[in-house]
Amino acid sequence: QAAVAGAVLLGVRTPLSRSAAAPFSGLGLSHLFALSGLHVGLLMGIVLLLPTVFHMGPGARLWLSVPLLGVYGLVTGAPASVVRAAGLVALGLSGPWLGRRAQPERLVGLLFLLAVFARPAQLLDTGAMLSYLAAGGILLTAGRVQRAATSLPAPLRWAMVGVGVSAAAQWFTLPVVAAAFGFLNPWSLPANLVTVPVFGLVVGITVVAVIVAGIPWLGTGVGAWAVLGWQILLAGVDPASRAAAPFAVTFMPPGPVSWLLWAVATVAALGLTGRNDRAHTSRMTRSALAGLLLLAAGMHLAGSGRRLEPRDGPVTWQVDVGQGDCALLAFPDRWRCAIDTGGVTGYRTDTRSVWSRTVADYLRREHVGRLDAVLLTHGHLDHTGGAPDLATQVKVGEWLCGGHARAPGAAPMRRPRAGEVLHRWGDWRLRVLQAPDPGLDLEENDLSLMVGLEYRGGCVMVWGGDQEIAAEHLFRQRNPSFGGAQVWKAGHHGSNTSGSRPFLEVLDPRLVLISCGTGNRYHHPSHGPYIVRGDTVPLVRTDAVGSVLLQWSGNGDLQWSTLYGDGGILPTP
Repeated sequence: QAAVAGAVLLGVRTPLSRSAAAPFSGLGLSHLFALSGLHVGLLMGIVLLLPTVFHMGPGARLWLSVPLLGVYGLVTGAPASVVRAAGLVALGLSGPWLGRRAQPERLVGLLFLLAVFARPAQLLDTGAMLSYLAAGGILLTAGRVQRAATSLPAPLRWAMVGVGVSAAAQWFTLPVVAAAFGFLNPWSLPANLVTVPVFGLVVGITVVAVIVAGIPWLGTGVGAWAVLGWQILLAGVDPASRAAAPFAVTFMPPGPVSWLLWAVATVAALGLTGRNDRAHTSRMTRSALAGLLLLAAGMHLAGSGRRLEPRDGPVTWQVDVGQGDCALLAFPDRWRCAIDTGGVTGYRTDTRSVWSRTVADYLRREHVGRLDAVLLTHGHLDHTGGAPDLATQVKVGEWLCGGHARAPGAAPMRRPRAGEVLHRWGDWRLRVLQAPDPGLDLEENDLSLMVGLEYRGGCVMVWGGDQEIAAEHLFRQRNPSFGGAQVWKAGHHGSNTSGSRPFLEVLDPRLVLISCGTGNRYHHPSHGPYIVRGDTVPLVRTDAVGSVLLQWSGNGDLQWSTLYGDGGILPTP
């Protein structure tokens, strides 16, 4: 509970707090663990109790709050979200002190202009966009919701306002959420409605417990209540997150048309639900029309984000895992596998696998809870670092290990043989191209598995681990009549120790993928141009374009694309 409280109040991240925070993200509650305006608001709610009780004036409120906001910003490391929220509070409290009525919408606009003038890059910052859009959406809709709920009994009025505020925040941030995270859980709306008040109460008790910690009899009692509150909160969110996981709605990254439709629907809805003196039925009609506009825009944004459920041909992601390797491959019959699992980040006891940080969340929103196979090409950590976390998060049909790689724990594993077909669907099959015996006098890199995706007997993509010259020579000896491939995932992260000219002539790729990390200490890729038959081969690097998606049609044509919209089409070989 102390680790969670430290993460919530001060932004201190530990393995314990990360583990506790994981269920919150699936319910759309991850903002509780990201220092933001909510935390500054809770702090101010506690700080302003004193001047409220003693009926102090606006000057006392301002000069009591500003120093405490400054101290809180310094203690938390002054993250941008805290600076934004603290600036908004300071501007809001300075208005009454200067004899001017605070207008929240104008304050948010002024703060946004000041922030962008100071740091123009904030226009492209996801956190800043989410913060300002959520705040603006809440301020623009709060009055409308309150007026609509005036005739309701108090409990229903409070509930309607709470739902309206949460819905406004989610709608105004929807395109950014779609672009940055790719999914939204409909259950996050009621989850926020229930959890945020409880969260605020628990945080308040925790702050009081910290303040009175020096008084033994009082600090112990309040501290016990704080611990109990965190236990209840954590125990309730975990099963709710698991139950809500299947309902997540996935999104395609929104393009210009989606952004325009969202903007038009939003402006039209605000116009239709604005203040007016017309009859009640007219307001109801306009509200219903506004709801239909928003629903249509939301349905346009949502829906077809599922990538790992292909219909015509296989789909694969070459995942950007930094300096490492990881690919996900899915067939239309829902057979799925991972080829390597990426490495780890951090130092000593605070290491984390890249798999857990990125790929696991993607599989969760794709509703993938099982992989039929996991291939570990060889035993190096940048290819196997995510395997222990994968084993605890996803059911695995079998582990297929090359080199000296081993399945984590007591999981069943075997070493595949060259020529073995791992899966077959229609005219497609996944086949092991090379599986050197670990007893051979070869370096670990050269013991890597090599697998190929084949269509009607011809190879369309080849994955290897870190094969170098010796393994490439072995492949040429054993596959003298290999017919070439559309795509090759380059060996050893594009190092100059792989991709020899004779090997490239046999492989004859038309596109080379390189999986490597930005500014890595190995200086990968170092190969230089890949030349086949006197011409260079186009290449794509994950450090430059992020994850790469490859989708094959029913006739073997390949369409590939990057997260930033680049891509192309390769016809059937």
